[in-house]
Amino acid sequence: MTRLLFLVVGPLLMGPAVIAQCNLMISTFTINTQCGDYPHASVHYTGGTAPFTLSFVTNGQVTTAQNQGSNWTGLFYISEWDSEVTLTITDALNCTDTRTETFDRYVILVPSVIVDANCDDGVTLTWNGQYLYGPYLVTSYCASASSMRYSLYNYTTNTGYGGIVGVDWVQGSGNSWRYPGPVPAGGYFLDIHPNTFNGNDITCTFGDPVECFRPYIFTTTFDPGDCGSNFRLRAALAGALPSGTLMTDQLRSAGLLPLIEPYSAGGYSYVGAASGTSIPASMLTVTGSNAIADWVVVEVRQPNAPYAVLHSRPALIQRDGDVIDASGSSTINTPLPPGSYRIAIRHRNHLGVMSNSTALSSDPAGVLVDLTSLSTSVYGSNARVAVGSVQCLWPGDGNGNGTVQYTGSNNDRDPILVAIGGSVASNTVTNVYSPLDINMNGTISYTGIGNDRDVILQTIGGSVAWAVRMQQLP
Repeated sequence: MTRLLFLVVGPLLMGPAVIAQCNLMISTFTINTQCGDYPHASVHYTGGTAPFTLSFVTNGQVTTAQNQGSNWTGLFYISEWDSEVTLTITDALNCTDTRTETFDRYVILVPSVIVDANCDDGVTLTWNGQYLYGPYLVTSYCASASSMRYSLYNYTTNTGYGGIVGVDWVQGSGNSWRYPGPVPAGGYFLDIHPNTFNGNDITCTFGDPVECFRPYIFTTTFDPGDCGSNFRLRAALAGALPSGTLMTDQLRSAGLLPLIEPYSAGGYSYVGAASGTSIPASMLTVTGSNAIADWVVVEVRQPNAPYAVLHSRPALIQRDGDVIDASGSSTINTPLPPGSYRIAIRHRNHLGVMSNSTALSSDPAGVLVDLTSLSTSVYGSNARVAVGSVQCLWPGDGNGNGTVQYTGSNNDRDPILVAIGGSVASNTVTNVYSPLDINMNGTISYTGIGNDRDVILQTIGGSVAWAVRMQQLP
């Protein structure tokens, strides 16, 4: 038998060649932007052959993410200088897909502020009306500098103030603005921005780009105690304290307290401090025991010759009697070296009071001079009046001559009668900030409940109309 041998080489059947398909597709491509951050991209894509290269083109610049997996999702930061970005994805077989997206461009602006510290003024802030955008100095398009809102927050003490720059700040040369009063030591956020809010962010939309405002952050360790001596002061005004331990703040709550100290306009000359000291309106929004009752003058006098005023400055007295500096500091600083001094306090319609010798030091906390306490020795005789357990300044010196009189020449009663018209004793003058408003309720009245005339009579003794109460200051 003959056998046939067949040698088969290769497959018996040959099919068509398999050709790869370019099915790479970008399913989503979004640009996310928000105030305070750079825009960033989020990408989802399907199909194609790994690995993948992602190419982002913005403002003529190309950035890539190479050797990505089969379905890459992530964040990719792009330039904030452009408002459009083109994404191209290329797979291992050079298949591509392209998508272009636009986005809002956010320009992050930080106020350009100069922080200066010296022993004459303390820490001061000056804003030139412009902002820093990276290394560039720019002006906001959204509002004039004077109408910008500001907030100054001390994150060290968790306190802060805010308001309108054109109202609270003092304009200097050109478009520069100076925050009124020194700034205590601490860490701060200073925001200056238009009154436009977008969610939790402060922005101003005027087209492309969108202005996005961020705070200027600074710290200061400047301590006024390095420049002299310090003390804390407590006092009480009997005219504003009918009973209890808290004075009324009717002048503040009625919006009658001035933002500029009133004493230099009334003829008082400060020693070593500038006249016309002002406070931001936000200081008068504080309520409760720390609400402001009125302006006062604080004097530091020579201990052995107490008629000599060595330093004086305007200050504010709170309802609880604490006297604070115009900067809001609870410590009163003086440029005088540590030593023994007498501390005096004056008010526009009360008789002044002065402590006997008090030792002051450079300790930033300052020693407490409590003129409301009977245990604190004061100069003169019957220099204070007791309202319950609180020692107070005598009220009634409406004409500011250092005496309280009900009758006679230069008495304090007649000006009240003149102020209400001079003939109808029941007339009143309301909504007024005047030294003739003896009880500090915002109204000048001659008769009736809560009138100012009776306070004068009570101060001189209540029975002998021609008696005189003298201020115990040399």
